[in-house]
Amino acid sequence: MSGWSLTGEFTTASDPSPPSGGTIVTRTISWSSPSTYADGTPIPPASAARIIIHVYKDGVETYVTLQGVTEWPIEVVPGETNVWELTAELDGQVSARSAPFSYTEPFQVPMSPTNLAIR
Repeated sequence: MSGWSLTGEFTTASDPSPPSGGTIVTRTISWSSPSTYADGTPIPPASAARIIIHVYKDGVETYVTLQGVTEWPIEVVPGETNVWELTAELDGQVSARSAPFSYTEPFQVPMSPTNLAIR
């Protein structure tokens, strides 16, 4: 299957109980589903609606989506860089992995102190 496009669109949410003291942030990964089979033949719209996406984080399958979706919630930790890849599954056949998408969640940095004084 070809026609992959993988982008990161990010929404905010956080988990109050992250591992090892970090904050887990929920983001949304999005993509354009393949429109053709690997041989270039168009995928009929009715079949395209049945595509399931497998989401890989750092080489490990982490999520499997529902049929026909083009975005999925993911969890990331600020300061950690993760590499995301996808495969498409249709009628039991699985595509090659998409091009990798690297993402680092930035840290929230506090403002500098103000109103300094010495007494």
